[in-house]
Amino acid sequence: MRNTQIRAVLFDFDGTLTKPGALDFEHLRRELECPPGIAILEYLETLPQGRPREAKLDLLDAYELQAAATSEPNSGAERTVFQLREMGLRVGMFTRNTTAAVARSLENFTHLNKSDFAVLLTRDDSGPVKPHPESVPHAAALLGVEPYEVMVVGDHRFDIEAARSAGSWSCLLSNAADLDRSARDLGADYAIASLDELPALLTRHRPLAVGKLPREQLAPLLDELQTADSAARVLIGPKIGEDTAVVHGDKDEVIVLKSDPITFATDQVGRYAVCVSANDLVCSGAEPNWFLAAVLMPPNSTLYAVETVFHQIESACRELGITVVGGHTEITEAVTHALVCGTMAGTVHRDALVDKRAIQPGDAIILTKCAGLEGTAILCTEFAGRLLDEGIPETELQKGRAFVQELSVVPEAQIATKISGLHGMHDVTEGGVITALQELAQAGNVSLTVDLKQIPTAEITKRVCSALALDPLGLIGSGSLVIAVANQSREAMLAALEMHGVPAAGIGEAGSGPAGELRALYDGRPVECPSFAVDEIARLFSQM
Repeated sequence: MRNTQIRAVLFDFDGTLTKPGALDFEHLRRELECPPGIAILEYLETLPQGRPREAKLDLLDAYELQAAATSEPNSGAERTVFQLREMGLRVGMFTRNTTAAVARSLENFTHLNKSDFAVLLTRDDSGPVKPHPESVPHAAALLGVEPYEVMVVGDHRFDIEAARSAGSWSCLLSNAADLDRSARDLGADYAIASLDELPALLTRHRPLAVGKLPREQLAPLLDELQTADSAARVLIGPKIGEDTAVVHGDKDEVIVLKSDPITFATDQVGRYAVCVSANDLVCSGAEPNWFLAAVLMPPNSTLYAVETVFHQIESACRELGITVVGGHTEITEAVTHALVCGTMAGTVHRDALVDKRAIQPGDAIILTKCAGLEGTAILCTEFAGRLLDEGIPETELQKGRAFVQELSVVPEAQIATKISGLHGMHDVTEGGVITALQELAQAGNVSLTVDLKQIPTAEITKRVCSALALDPLGLIGSGSLVIAVANQSREAMLAALEMHGVPAAGIGEAGSGPAGELRALYDGRPVECPSFAVDEIARLFSQM
């Protein structure tokens, strides 16, 4: 697969960072008696040494310097260069023009100057001049990156040719009416009409944070996945906040499907894989029936390690009445620890399907158990030494590890489905309670107002998160269930959960604000709502 991370941008100058038209190339070609079909510099290189050649070179230098004096910054040029630097990109420039002409042109810029470029190469320098195949590799070496980590931005075919020969990314800045055709004809990767388009384009080539893909980036990708089959057989397809797919089955029965990987390093990866997938299925009202597991083990794994994962899967499935029907197992260098991607399928009567789109303004929002259960279990296992050093005794860490036995929300979901007025359920996973609430609001096309003080958090979770500088509300939390129920059924739902030994608390209500909006209170007073671009445990791992 082609390298997609771009670490440096290499700009052309004339017609790219400056407005096109300052240089009248046709007039210059006539003055220099340059024949058609050959570029000016290449033509001058063919001339024999002597005064006629020197005279033409002097004429070229003088013409370029004159044009530089009248040149103007291109629209968005300065703003774009500074934005790219703020994004952490190295910015360079390479041009077929002279050092003197570039310096004179830069005098016409308000803020941009030579020092804003990590590398600035002209034809006066000793390196190869574009479109020479080594022109971009030479600049890349000076920028401290590989050629394939460079995007070349220019308005001429020489820029695109130089980029392609180096294996670099290329972007054509064009004033042509048909940008796509211009780019296609030249073989450019991208075509833009304005430099202002470049920062957004380059965000697609910057490293993503560890964790779930942000909603704003995932949503358009999901929209592209819609197929003709959607209208006929798919009841619920890919959408932000929807953890399962629902398709028509036989007669009045529907099939609910779920796929989820367990990517965190944990000694209970098999159990996690089963519980997480089953949790999502029961949130739709379905009964989990069948499970498939893709088990990927790192090099040097032993048969004992593989057997352990299989035993965990079998044990969890047996407890929940699920049948393992297939999967895949291999040892691969693609992973550094055991990874299990589980796929779960189940069925439910069409009338019993719990669809988040039924959530209404005024519905009560209830949370079962506590925030950050799964994360607490992971942290008490993987960071035991550090937490002991922070003064948390082993007896407390054992309590946190025991949360691994509470990761299933199957019991409370089955209780909730028996209460009239149930409109939606969503299990807390990566990103914690806050992310789960945002996803529920998005899928239900409502806003939510939540009192953060009412969100229950276990004491061990508070201590662990305090010791590791984490926020429990953004900590992966399988084992907790968010329920949306008609307000008049709120007390009945809480009573039913309590009767079956499931702790639960009312934490807020649905509103008619923008879909997906989460408003926070603390003890009834408005406060800033926390937000987590990545799960807190993923942030901790990435820091390490």
